[in-house]
Amino acid sequence: MTDLPFLEWMSLEMRYYSLYARDTRSDNWIFRHANDVGVTLNEGYADLRCPKCKKIDELKALKRGLGECQIRERKADFFASHEGMSCVSLEFKQCLEAAGVRGLEYYAAPNAIGRSVFVIVPTLRVKAKKSAFKFGKKCPACRRFKTVYGAPSTEQIELPQSAMTILTTDVSPEKEAGLMFQLMTGEDVVKLLKDAGLKGVLAFRIHP
Repeated sequence: MTDLPFLEWMSLEMRYYSLYARDTRSDNWIFRHANDVGVTLNEGYADLRCPKCKKIDELKALKRGLGECQIRERKADFFASHEGMSCVSLEFKQCLEAAGVRGLEYYAAPNAIGRSVFVIVPTLRVKAKKSAFKFGKKCPACRRFKTVYGAPSTEQIELPQSAMTILTTDVSPEKEAGLMFQLMTGEDVVKLLKDAGLKGVLAFRIHP
């Protein structure tokens, strides 16, 4: 049984899908950790925290390294941290790289239990209409939005006809904990993941 839905391959037009993790364990942490008093930002990122909204610059934090992360997921090849960052197994990474799929940066998470895990960040951004998103209040200090939610249609995104890529929009979703990425890809990559039997991946078609 596969996590990916059955796909029809008759259309000549490229079909695009959003990729989501099937489950999110509450004990997968990238930039923070849970303790007896609640949730605490890892010490190595303290200077990256906004004094007002408490969000951090996630991309700078990733480049510093993930030596304090806590990953407890043992089975899924594609899953999310509690903060909303997408993580993949070594098998997922190798599957995409062997097929020449472009558009992701991989950051090793050294503290994953029993296996190699990577946090992924999409590097190929496509323009999306801002009207497709709902923006919360802006932080007066760092100027980031408190929340950004949206699910743009294919008509609201400038999607390329490039089969072997994973993309995101130039407007990044945000929740109160921080940055997320909407991962999008074409049907060829979805089929690749399906045929590889990778666990934890949900693919939902982006409709016009």
